[in-house]
Amino acid sequence: MAAIVAIVLVVLLALGTGGYFLLAGGSDDEAEQKPPLSMAQLWNTDLKKSDNPPDDDAGMRSVWMTDGAVVYGDKDGVRAYNDQTGKQEWELEAPKGAGQVCALPTEPNRDGVGAAVFDSGGGDCSFLSVFDTKSGHTLWVRNLKGREAEHHPLVGISNEQVVVAIGNSYSGYDISGGAGKWSLKWPAGDCTATFGMSNEYLARVSDCSKAKPHRTLLVQEHELDSFNAFVPNEKLEVRRIVSDSPLVLLMGEDSSDGKRELRTFDTEGKPKPDKSIPLTGDLEELDLDARSTMVDEESKVLVTTYGNRSGMTAVDLKTGKRLWKRSGAAAVALEEGNVIAVGVSHGSPSHPATQDPELISVGLRDAKTKLLGTLLTAGHDLPTGPNMSLAWNGNERVLYVEGESVSTFRPFLRAYKASNASPVPIPAD
Repeated sequence: MAAIVAIVLVVLLALGTGGYFLLAGGSDDEAEQKPPLSMAQLWNTDLKKSDNPPDDDAGMRSVWMTDGAVVYGDKDGVRAYNDQTGKQEWELEAPKGAGQVCALPTEPNRDGVGAAVFDSGGGDCSFLSVFDTKSGHTLWVRNLKGREAEHHPLVGISNEQVVVAIGNSYSGYDISGGAGKWSLKWPAGDCTATFGMSNEYLARVSDCSKAKPHRTLLVQEHELDSFNAFVPNEKLEVRRIVSDSPLVLLMGEDSSDGKRELRTFDTEGKPKPDKSIPLTGDLEELDLDARSTMVDEESKVLVTTYGNRSGMTAVDLKTGKRLWKRSGAAAVALEEGNVIAVGVSHGSPSHPATQDPELISVGLRDAKTKLLGTLLTAGHDLPTGPNMSLAWNGNERVLYVEGESVSTFRPFLRAYKASNASPVPIPAD
């Protein structure tokens, strides 16, 4: 990604009428009032206020980093913004006759190809659009309308295929032209099923009247259908795939408040169940939403929010034990045995609390916490970390933030630059 350059000016420069701004520092008096490691706000772009509520389970709101741009997607569309200025570069053209966006993958593939499922009318989400995130150019579109309307589609994208679950069809399509590659076969009899999907795997629990056994969990890699696992007599439903590496599923009863558990898999050979971690006791409050849940492959530590986004916590997937928690924080990225997060300022005798969120680094296992920067903003209008969509470019030390101002209620996309100064140790919770 191209380097983001901080523009140091005394005044705010409005660039054109597009609603994006390059920002900079202030006077010496203002500088004296800045908290330690203040992060420069590089730019701010006003976003359209949506009438549609966000849907994290369907990949929205999403912030993707691509070569030279930041891509933001919600139900109103997919748009890219220059990563140095915040100026809009492109907006994805919806298929003819399409309505709002229904689903997005967690991220584009490594070649910068993205996908989106659009409403084809009446709430039936059947248009699949595949596009180049560098240019916004649509590569191909398919209408996958079935006999029944699809209201909750799933989409994933690997290096070779785009995979979608629409209606009772679960199929893979060639990424270069959209040719059908495969469709998931069903056991005998009348079937019901629940699905989970990521960019690498599918997971399905099927309940079929003529199959023996009736209920089976299938876990399968998209591009190698022989790389799979069958678990007979599965009692729970698939809620979602939490992580690809390591492979972790969230399973649960068919009710919002029913039993839940994390299921880990060994993928050294064919996938096979490894551990089941019941989400009971202090693990019951784990949110496990797609936007701020991640798993470190080496340490086997899961980080997610808890208590309806009250804060961030870590769980050891080897033992099923909770390691630590930090109130008012949410994970952004994993980096060398630490989680990079944005959280409220807690303060200490040597580090007074501020009104602005802080960028912090927390040790995955030891919870050692360091301050990387303070997101200094005029008016202190940023919401808490768990209520924003966040992306961290560690190479350029730039944080991208999407949220809604707590003072004006206007949605925005911003970029903040962290300094190269040494992080400051601060107390853990």
